[in-house]
Amino acid sequence: LSCHTSTQATVDLLARADEVIGMTRSHLATALKIPSFSGSFRLLAGMEGDLEDPYGGSADRYNECADSIAKHVDRLIAEMGLI
Repeated sequence: LSCHTSTQATVDLLARADEVIGMTRSHLATALKIPSFSGSFRLLAGMEGDLEDPYGGSADRYNECADSIAKHVDRLIAEMGLI
């Protein structure tokens, strides 16, 4: 991931997506306003709700967030039958 950079979600990007996985309910609420989106939405943490943005936090907070994201990605991969 050393070459990875974040990408701003755009109307065009969302319109081409099959599925949008948001970290917060606010992300999904914003994406639902895109009339051309015909895919599905889900929260990364599922029933656990929103994941807090570690922006401005300590290195430990970033590591906790990364661990949480990895756990939820593994769960989603299994739920989606991708393994």
